[in-house]
Amino acid sequence: MERPRRCPEKTPPGSRLCRRPRQGQSGRPTSPRSVGLAVDTSALIAWERSEDPSLFESISPHEEIILPAVVWAEALVGVRLAKDASRASKRRARLEAVREVAGIEPFGALTAEHYADIFAELSAAGQKIPQNDLAVAATARSLGFGVLVGPEDEAHFRKIPHLRVLTLR
Repeated sequence: MERPRRCPEKTPPGSRLCRRPRQGQSGRPTSPRSVGLAVDTSALIAWERSEDPSLFESISPHEEIILPAVVWAEALVGVRLAKDASRASKRRARLEAVREVAGIEPFGALTAEHYADIFAELSAAGQKIPQNDLAVAATARSLGFGVLVGPEDEAHFRKIPHLRVLTLR
């Protein structure tokens, strides 16, 4: 499914300006549950290992899909560390295909506020999670989205209040 291009000429495909708009006056989803998913690196890794081209087919068509910037960075590290040029090229091609569907969500001021809130909430409860996963959760929560994790079910995401976690099957 190709989305119509509604962005300025020099805006890169997948940027916030080129993705379909959310419903509602405030720019927030109008549904009582989140209508989007931030894809965690664990889901991308599971997808690569399964060699199943249908990563997004099990996700509701009503869910907007985004890649937090930190997930894009982690995925690019996987490309850079590939054992050979062929594997690196294959990984990069698959990532670009995902990016066309998902787009990359930057880590901005609002996400930083959510990051600080989540860190404080977890610290007060005596819990910690990996920093990059905290950034993924903050990105998702700042948008009112859930997080899609790999089948290993990254349990630390479930410690985060007000965050819907779906496991890739």
